[in-house]
Amino acid sequence: MLKIIVLSLSLVSFVFADSLVSKNAGLNKALVLFHKAQRGVEDDVLKALENFKEIQNSSTKNAYVGSLTTMLARHTYLPWKKLSYVKEGSKLLDNSIRIEPNSIDIRLTRFYTYLNMPDFLKKEPFLQEDVRSLLKFFKSGKNPKMVNNQLLEAIVQFFHKYENSKKRDVYLNQITDEKIKQKLLLKING
Repeated sequence: MLKIIVLSLSLVSFVFADSLVSKNAGLNKALVLFHKAQRGVEDDVLKALENFKEIQNSSTKNAYVGSLTTMLARHTYLPWKKLSYVKEGSKLLDNSIRIEPNSIDIRLTRFYTYLNMPDFLKKEPFLQEDVRSLLKFFKSGKNPKMVNNQLLEAIVQFFHKYENSKKRDVYLNQITDEKIKQKLLLKING
C-alpha cells in the first residue's frame, strides 16, 4: 500500500512540476528530492527539507514541507516527537489549503499524506474534504486526461481504505488509463 501511495504522490507531483518550475527554478530539484524522500530514508527527508528552505515561500512549498515534516515521524522512536512532527506538518498542510483551496497539487499532497497516516490521528474529516474537492475538480472537465486519472485514482484509494466498495467501483470504472486501473485492481485484490 505504501508503494502505491508513494508512486501516486510521485505522479501527481510530476504532473504539476512543469507549471511550478517556471515560478521557481529551484523547485525542480526540491521535487526530485521530495520523491526520493518518499522512499522512507531519513537522510533523504532531511535533504529535501533543506532544499525547500531555499525556495521562495508559497502555499505549494509549505504543503511539500508539511508532508516532509510528517515523514520525519517515521524516523523517531519517541511518541511525543512523532506527534510533534505530525502536528507541525499537518498545520503547514492545512494552512496551505486555507490559502489555496483550489490547488489540485496541494489538495493531492495533503490527501496522500493524510491517507498514509494511522486512523487514530483522526484525519478522515480532512480526507473527506479533499475527496469532495477532488470530485469537484474531476467533474469540472477542465483538467487534462492524465490529471483526471490521478484524481480518480485518489478517490478510489479513499473509498477502498474506508471500505465503500460500491463507490470505489463507480470511480474505478471511470479511469481511462489502463496502467492506473490495473495498479489499483492489484491493490484492491491483493
